[in-house]
Amino acid sequence: MKTSSVRLAVLICLTVFAPMAIGITTPLITQTCKLQPADQQLCIDSLSQVPESEHADVKGLAKIMVDVVLRNHVLETKNKLTDLKKQLPGDQDRLQKCLGYYDVIGSDIERTVNNFIPFHEYEAAKQSMEDVNYQAMNCVILYTRPPCPVEAENKMDMRLASLAAGIVVL
Repeated sequence: MKTSSVRLAVLICLTVFAPMAIGITTPLITQTCKLQPADQQLCIDSLSQVPESEHADVKGLAKIMVDVVLRNHVLETKNKLTDLKKQLPGDQDRLQKCLGYYDVIGSDIERTVNNFIPFHEYEAAKQSMEDVNYQAMNCVILYTRPPCPVEAENKMDMRLASLAAGIVVL
């Protein structure tokens, strides 16, 4: 009796918690991300790590890409920029301008999540994500030498925004 209770408890734990640890890839995630050939695997990996993706429709996946995946990465980029301001006192102007661009990115995310997607303004949502790319690129352009200290983060933000833009208009 004890052995079967332990086995049942282990089975329940594996059923409940393992998918969250490894991510869930539903057929809809795979199908949706196949339509994003430039970054198909990033799309699958990103959406599969968010439990809400399991039950989302395509527009729900777009919202998750913006509201969870992109928002979290943008927050990491902003935090790094803030830390760099403390570490690089001679680079305050450019870092502050980059933070300003990321404030605009935050507004783009808010508008997309709270106004555009819920009210079926998908073209506006796509344009908002394209603006995220533009703002992130503005940060990179500030730096010719030395290279932008958040260039890799900017590029990832741009890739995620492009994925969101592609999904939202499906």
